[in-house]
Amino acid sequence: MSVKKYSYQMLDLFSSDENYASFRIIIVDLLNYGAASQVYAGYQTDNLVNSELTDVQKSWASVDNEEFKNIKNYDYKTIANPTARWRTSALVLDNSVMLRAKFSADNIENKTVEIICNGRTFTYTKNDFVDNGNGTYYVCCDELYADEMSDDIFLTVYENGVPCSNTMRFSIESYARIIRDNYQGSDLDKLTTAMMLYGKSARAYRG
Repeated sequence: MSVKKYSYQMLDLFSSDENYASFRIIIVDLLNYGAASQVYAGYQTDNLVNSELTDVQKSWASVDNEEFKNIKNYDYKTIANPTARWRTSALVLDNSVMLRAKFSADNIENKTVEIICNGRTFTYTKNDFVDNGNGTYYVCCDELYADEMSDDIFLTVYENGVPCSNTMRFSIESYARIIRDNYQGSDLDKLTTAMMLYGKSARAYRG
């Protein structure tokens, strides 16, 4: 069964049960997020996944009434004489939401990157880094949950287990804020907004 078919079945099944109000919201937000992804990617735009929503079902969607916050700080926690530095941070919006950060370093021997979110630590080695040339490297993380889009993410480069970079603070919401500030009204802005609304309802559903 496709996600689309399942979503509409759930909306029909729980259409009048207020005990499932938050569940209905997350389903509608998911469909809207999927449709925004289709438009952004130019994929089957004549058959958007939210096109079958009724007016009542559309009314269950989250409302875009919050200002996104940008907490990005490449030097949130500093060390003396860092040998690696954070350069950029963004998202890769494909089949999932992937965090991609770029750092510079003379080399990546004996280096790891730790990414921490909500007490979970993800460690990446040099085999995970993508060489971008000019002494810069990308590290990607797709381990974050939908309900963590507004949560703090901390990234640090280590050498032989010792921090060799300042710690960067970031969030998925920070990226949405940057897009809103620079590309308001664009398909990318609509996509990141739909993404954040889905994350908001996922967080509310989690309780």
